[in-house]
Amino acid sequence: MRAYRVRVPGRIPWRKFSHCLLEISVDQEYHEGPKFQETLRWAALNFKSAHIMLGDTVHRHNLMFQECLSEDESWRKCRESGDAWLIRNSDTIQSSAIPISISRWDDWLKDPRYSLARYQVGQIFEKHEDVREAVLRDGRRYIQSCLSQGMTNLDEEFAVKKCIDLILEENAGFSVMLEDHGPVDCYPGCELTSSELIRTKYIEEGLDGLKSRIFTRIKFKTINSSAKIRRVDGIVETENEYDEAI
Repeated sequence: MRAYRVRVPGRIPWRKFSHCLLEISVDQEYHEGPKFQETLRWAALNFKSAHIMLGDTVHRHNLMFQECLSEDESWRKCRESGDAWLIRNSDTIQSSAIPISISRWDDWLKDPRYSLARYQVGQIFEKHEDVREAVLRDGRRYIQSCLSQGMTNLDEEFAVKKCIDLILEENAGFSVMLEDHGPVDCYPGCELTSSELIRTKYIEEGLDGLKSRIFTRIKFKTINSSAKIRRVDGIVETENEYDEAI
């Protein structure tokens, strides 16, 4: 079994905080097995506590156009996937060296603050052409990845609509959760261009939780079996590592 180490590229001021938000995408390889174990190891080395946000039912929008399901059917399938993820990873979470709290996407949709946040992000989307264009680009980029994977029977007009719904819902949901668990938001991927635009250019129009967001992209390196161990700034590192695509 391969072993991994987390790296955070760039000069992001995450080290001065004692708590972090760990975004989890269900059924993604980098949130399972040794990579997820390494994520929690890294969190324990650098923070006093962490919050896992299980992004399960937000992807009901994707399933509606990928599998031609109703919203109820999509929600149920996503919820079942989230249940299964929690069961698979319960031992890893329970063995964490720091306190870990957990929420699921539905928890934030039910939060009393969500409806205002969703209204605010909708207003930003409607008022600003650059935001609309950025959201559409992010959505179409995802649809193109689906097409490249052989999903050639997509209703592209419906898919675009559902991608917009997902992106706007995500921004509202994260604004609420970052009020409680921010500002350090960790994920092994890039922040959407549209989300960064809303956060940096139009934040005075609402979405208070996004104002202080420190999006922290984590990357994984594979440790060679012959790598030499060293200690840097109190953290165990290894020499002769190579990048692992995620």
